[in-house]
Amino acid sequence: MKHTYENYLKLLNLTEEQFLKEINKHPVIYLNKDIIIKKSKIEGVGCFTTKLYRKEESLGLVLHQNCKTELGRYVNHSEIPNVYFKGDEFIALRNLKIDEEILVDYIENLKVLLNR
Repeated sequence: MKHTYENYLKLLNLTEEQFLKEINKHPVIYLNKDIIIKKSKIEGVGCFTTKLYRKEESLGLVLHQNCKTELGRYVNHSEIPNVYFKGDEFIALRNLKIDEEILVDYIENLKVLLNR
């Protein structure tokens, strides 16, 4: 199975409208000072770096207590991600430049969450 956004929605058995409605129910807290949210070329808005990150460096928390952070809410999907989910953080898969959009593979992310 290709790791597309459409296949992710199929795995969840949700339409995009249902998915967006569900994720918008949860409060978002802004904890990651080196991340900004701005218009994305992929979809809507996304999270972007404001500093250089090295491979395997933590970009920050995705989840905090019962809340999502900006990383947990506004990071867009890509079949070619530049971060992965570990613990409650996103970790750089490679060196990231300043002003690079942070991208994760939603299906791989889901696998990690389901295996907790």
